[in-house]
Amino acid sequence: NDTFTLRQNARYATIKQKYRYLVYSTSAANSSVLSRRAQHEQRQTDEFGIDNQLEAQFASGQVAHTVIGGVDYKTSKDKQYLGRAGGSQYDIDWRSPTYGVSVDESVFSPATNEQQNLDQVGVYIQDQLSWRNWELLVSGRYDWAEVRTTDFTDASSTQQNDNKLTWRTGLLYAFDSGLSPYISYSTSFEPNLQTNRAPGVGPFDPSEGKQVEVGLKYQPDPNALMTLALYDLTQSNVATYNSAAGWFENSGKVRSKGVEAEAHATVFDNLNLIASYTYTDAETVNTTVVGTEGKTPARIPTHMASAFTSYTLPDGALKSLTAGVGVRYIGTSYGDAKNTFKVPAVDLYDAMVSYELGELNSSLKGAKVQFNVNNLANTKYVASCASDSACFYGIGRTVTATVNYAW
Repeated sequence: NDTFTLRQNARYATIKQKYRYLVYSTSAANSSVLSRRAQHEQRQTDEFGIDNQLEAQFASGQVAHTVIGGVDYKTSKDKQYLGRAGGSQYDIDWRSPTYGVSVDESVFSPATNEQQNLDQVGVYIQDQLSWRNWELLVSGRYDWAEVRTTDFTDASSTQQNDNKLTWRTGLLYAFDSGLSPYISYSTSFEPNLQTNRAPGVGPFDPSEGKQVEVGLKYQPDPNALMTLALYDLTQSNVATYNSAAGWFENSGKVRSKGVEAEAHATVFDNLNLIASYTYTDAETVNTTVVGTEGKTPARIPTHMASAFTSYTLPDGALKSLTAGVGVRYIGTSYGDAKNTFKVPAVDLYDAMVSYELGELNSSLKGAKVQFNVNNLANTKYVASCASDSACFYGIGRTVTATVNYAW
């Protein structure tokens, strides 16, 4: 009714992954021969989440309230297996490489064979108060999380139970000119699921965060919105990889400061433009991993930018057909925690086309089909590195088809 609205959102996803690859192992001094090992990795993740919320809109005097309260639940099962084997047959001389070595997986031994189950329940409440040109938001959330990990290689199991109260608040003033400055503060909590730990070390403490943000929104008319935000985020209990030891440690604290700018606009009739830019200055401010304090964590680009434009046909036989193209820029990032080398920047191109099926037949009203192509040029590039001997190619050209139905 005019006061209460009840919503329920549910989502299920399953992801299956298989990798077969040869990976660098060791090399002798003054030798061009690299020792490698063959590995086969399999992983399957099943996730289910459901969110139930009740919204109430009412007024107390001159103050309008929009109150949202709810309960959500998510569960996931993550199974992963890593088998591998070494041998001189996998060695390669980088000066005169020979490719195409055959791999016998029957001799593989398991390096990882485990299953991790997560169950998490959260309750939350939020009140958005409006008075004249002021907007105040206050919210709180409490989470209970249980993580069970079973290691099939040694028949061991561990269980970790975490719970935490998090909250956020924000204040905004909307000028009649369309300018809206704001300030916000928030805290966060996330169970730490890392299992690659030192022998005898139990489950890691959950990761926690605190963020302060100030920004400005500008909406000169209903068809345009520009935002600028400056943030300062500190994350504690960050799992940090110790390349010398070969495992993660739960002692990291990372501080990230940055700027985010974004613009959405309908430039002309049916022509839309979205552009964004992000600058991130991240620093490891506390860690037990030698040589990484004061450094930038790996895999975090300093600069990122994107632009996308789309056009919708207003009439004709293909009325409601939308086509768009865009570009993404991913700047350089460090390839290891000690900042000894950088991963190069890259430009990637994307495209999309969508169509409202109701234009073909009224019985299909509400149905929409969309095709997205990421990395349109199929650019081969290095997406990130974890160390000088562990770098990862970016995903090649990917075509995704989506069908939506709204009623």
